[in-house]
Amino acid sequence: MSVVVSDTSPLRALSHLGLLEPLVSVFGEVVVPHGVVAELNDPESGFLPIDLVSIRGFRITEPCDPMRVTGLLRRLDRGESEAIALAIELHADALLIDEHDGRREAVASGLRVVGTLGVLHRMKQHGHVATIGPLIGRLEQEIRFIVAPDLKRRVLRLAGEEMPT
Repeated sequence: MSVVVSDTSPLRALSHLGLLEPLVSVFGEVVVPHGVVAELNDPESGFLPIDLVSIRGFRITEPCDPMRVTGLLRRLDRGESEAIALAIELHADALLIDEHDGRREAVASGLRVVGTLGVLHRMKQHGHVATIGPLIGRLEQEIRFIVAPDLKRRVLRLAGEEMPT
């Protein structure tokens, strides 16, 4: 069974689509640091709170190295910093993260990163969703999830779907 650590954005997007439970089915255990839980429980305006405690397969824990977190906080927010530190400590199979700066820092730390679109592609491969194009469209329209057109085209091509014209 694999272990992944998640930042806030993928969890918020998947929750919006009603796909948090399949996330555990696809990846195994999903570990979430307290900073991400705080961001999910007390979201920016326009988002609903998300309670991960009630969903089987999520483990909430704190990174052990506060100095690593402090160093990352110079460049990133609390959720991203704790998620990267925790993924390093756990030798996680992947870090679920969308934000550019956080992804760059994670890759520089030797972590394998997967964004929300990559998660949706894996859910399609595992039969949890039939198509991902409409789901990406919902994220863009309903919660203003920003997807670069080239990335969207690549992911849809990988999923065997065409980008709408």
